[in-house]
Amino acid sequence: MPYSSGATDNNKQDTVESVHDIGVQYINGDGVNAFPEKGRYYIHQSALRGYPPGQFHLGILFYTGIGGDKDISCARWWLGKSALSGGETANRAQYILHDIKEDILADPALKEILTRPTDTLRCMQLPESPNSSAAVQGIKHILSIAESAPVTPPFLAQINRGKKQAEQIKIYLNKHLPLLQAELITPEIPEEITITIVIPPPVTIYPSETVYPPALPIQVSRTPEKTQKIIKSPAAPKTKPVFAGNSGSNLRTAPARHYTLQLSSAATPEGLYDTARHYKLSNYVVYETVRHGRQWYVLVYGDYPDLTSARRALKKLPAAVTANKPWARSLKQVQAELMK
Repeated sequence: MPYSSGATDNNKQDTVESVHDIGVQYINGDGVNAFPEKGRYYIHQSALRGYPPGQFHLGILFYTGIGGDKDISCARWWLGKSALSGGETANRAQYILHDIKEDILADPALKEILTRPTDTLRCMQLPESPNSSAAVQGIKHILSIAESAPVTPPFLAQINRGKKQAEQIKIYLNKHLPLLQAELITPEIPEEITITIVIPPPVTIYPSETVYPPALPIQVSRTPEKTQKIIKSPAAPKTKPVFAGNSGSNLRTAPARHYTLQLSSAATPEGLYDTARHYKLSNYVVYETVRHGRQWYVLVYGDYPDLTSARRALKKLPAAVTANKPWARSLKQVQAELMK
């Protein structure tokens, strides 16, 4: 589901969290035209400033190649930093690190990544500003059109001079703009440290965040800090759910030892209800919580007798749903949030 925070890059850059949220808006095209390169640029800024969700999502972007370079070593390096933050973000980072390692071990061509030193300077290097790149491309486009038109030699000479100036501008921007931006907004990054991560039992797919299909948006999913009220789900069509293994029990009264699937989360509930209606879900709950003083909404679905059954159901989810990285949650935890 697209994430919406109401922030824009013109009026809300005062906190690292808002910089991260602006990046997610551009990745998803939420309230703005989708611009993956620009979204990744903002998320990279928040990661450099030590924001764990920013580090987490930058690791995902390096793994998928959305909005920029694809580099598995850098993906593991940023996810490793996020895994040090504690809380749910760290747990999910550890989970995904485990799955990435399993993918690497399954491909002989990738195994050397596990022993090759990581180029940390490359991983931290903020990419070229998409705005400056777009400006240079616009100049080149105008010049190419003018050069192909029937013009007099003096004008053509002037166009060629402008083309040389455009190339000089590009060289200058490539050399100086990233350094200036790093000087203004990037705090000192500590040296890389070696960590040992306790990995949960292996599963086949990621539980909450990794985006496999490059054409689909990533989704912000943040840990609820305080539940304010319950949003009752609108009536769904009485059809058989498309997801396997669901018992159909009421999630509020099912045994607390059971498990459910968190399919998605967002800053507004409408998109979550759209997902439920699209897949004709009949055993789900969308509830409201608070994250960093802001409203946040979570969509959970299904009742499964144990963690194994829930993970088996994860493997059978439609590809469009797995893009939001659903994950298995204890009903005891969910019911505790619903009762607050």
